[in-house]
Amino acid sequence: MLDEFQCAIATYKGSLKKFFVAIAFQLGCPTENDQGKALTVDALKEEILENSSEDTLLILPEAKRLTTSIRYWLEDMISSGVCVVCFAVANPGKDIFLEMLEIELELPSDRSIQ
Repeated sequence: MLDEFQCAIATYKGSLKKFFVAIAFQLGCPTENDQGKALTVDALKEEILENSSEDTLLILPEAKRLTTSIRYWLEDMISSGVCVVCFAVANPGKDIFLEMLEIELELPSDRSIQ
């Protein structure tokens, strides 16, 4: 997929700043201003949005952890043509998840997840 998309994978683990820095870094977006000072979360969101296109793919494992502010930002990303793939054990059934294609995975009965 790297031939077709500019990809970033990020899992939200309680820090908005770390989440957006990880995405920005993977997409080659600046994480500091011209004076070398770290960008704020809002500035990181803008940089990522401005530097993304239809060739951008965001992969978000454990999407049920995403905060409301991240989900609203993802709506803007999707509106601008960015491809977003969210993985969750169950569909949270709210906001961005209502419009996403849902794929159910069933394991054969002789297999279990450890």
